Amino acid sequence: MTKLAVIVVDHGSKLQESNRLFESFIEEFADESPYDIVESAHMELAQPDIASAFQQCVEQGADEIVVVPYFFMPGKHIQKDIPRLTEEARARHPHVSVRIAPPLGRHPLMKTILSDQVNSTRQP
Repeated sequence: MTKLAVIVVDHGSKLQESNRLFESFIEEFADESPYDIVESAHMELAQPDIASAFQQCVEQGADEIVVVPYFFMPGKHIQKDIPRLTEEARARHPHVSVRIAPPLGRHPLMKTILSDQVNSTRQP
């Protein structure tokens, strides 16, 4: 039976509080998700990086990993950096199947989220 892992990757920040908030959010997601393994990773500027998160997934028995960029649009990091860093990590574990999900920005629910954010600023 396949053991599915999810790695959610953000940009990473020099501000440790920002990194901690992201990691905490992904821990909450992990607690509520149906996936076997969920890890957070930062593309740069902070740890864990993609390679470290990938290794954690493998050590927990993952044989399939989905990398989910926590980015909005398909810029350089989505098109080049995350695929390159993911492939470098996968090269050490050729038995693991890997897919990269699209960025979040064009997902239909983003329009609802944007409206919710606007409405949250309005006075009752």
